[in-house]
Amino acid sequence: MSHLIEDLLRLSRISRQEMEREQVDLSALVSAIVAELCEADPATDREVIIKEQVFASADRRLIQARSPRT
Repeated sequence: MSHLIEDLLRLSRISRQEMEREQVDLSALVSAIVAELCEADPATDREVIIKEQVFASADRRLIQARSPRT
């Protein structure tokens, strides 16, 4: 429950700022997330196929907003 509350507070702070749309490399973002997941659990075998050069017009802060969990 505390994670949910923290995430809602973080989203509230981010969403009060003006949106700044830019081209975001979704392929790179997904690659970074997959690398973090693999590092967190190296014993698990997985195969992830990420298409290269996938971009979106988005606010980078919103699209990357996630809480670090330990």
